[in-house]
Amino acid sequence: FSSKQWWTQIPPLVSLFKEAAKIAKDIPSFYELLTAPASKILNRWFDSEPLKATLATDAVIGAMASPEVPGSGYVLFHHIMGGVDGVSGAWAYVEGGMGGLSECIARSAVSHGVQIRCSTPVQEILVEGGTAYGVKLEDGTLIQADKIISNAAVHTTF
Repeated sequence: FSSKQWWTQIPPLVSLFKEAAKIAKDIPSFYELLTAPASKILNRWFDSEPLKATLATDAVIGAMASPEVPGSGYVLFHHIMGGVDGVSGAWAYVEGGMGGLSECIARSAVSHGVQIRCSTPVQEILVEGGTAYGVKLEDGTLIQADKIISNAAVHTTF
């Protein structure tokens, strides 16, 4: 939090804690669902190996993982409980692929005044008082902005 505006975060936190209190007894199960391997969850609920194998495919499809990988239980839940256009368990793909989604987001951002620079090496993120206010490019250009967004890996950004 910014030390200047820390109090503005109190109402959302109070709301979050109130909602969490409503499900307090279920938090361990919820945590397990998010972190456990799908195999552990499937073994708890089903005895049939063919059924577990069939359901396990939803935990690993598109994930490059096995049902034994921590977190695959969430992927299973997401794929089984999710849906498209009101159809539970349905799958959909972004028209134009993920690149199409990126292009759509970029067009929307530009229409709202955002300037996007690709393949523009940044030498330094300019920070004052703990707040980023701009960037210095490798060619020496200084760009100031209210918001600075980096798509680089964390170790590269910081």
